[in-house]
Amino acid sequence: MQFGLDYLRSLGRNMQLNKVNELKRQFPRSKIMELRSVLYAGKNEQKLFLEELKARGLRLPEYKEFKVDEIILSKKTPYFDIIEIMDLYPEFALPGGENENIQS
Repeated sequence: MQFGLDYLRSLGRNMQLNKVNELKRQFPRSKIMELRSVLYAGKNEQKLFLEELKARGLRLPEYKEFKVDEIILSKKTPYFDIIEIMDLYPEFALPGGENENIQS
């Protein structure tokens, strides 16, 4: 399976951070970690995870060809890198975060 780094690079830095922020604000941390583990699981586990999200009124954000009911498409996924970026950026550095206009 290929990671989605090329996909994320194609979005540009601001769009990358917007997608990270969207996932971070929409999902509790426990669901994000569950998503991370489901990425390594089989299709059945991924399908069950998506059904659980739907039952809870949650859905994965759409990313270009990735729709809300897809975690992996053509052996690619953007979610590995999105979760990793999420761990690296503090809340205030994300778009819409506190003090987002502070320049380094």
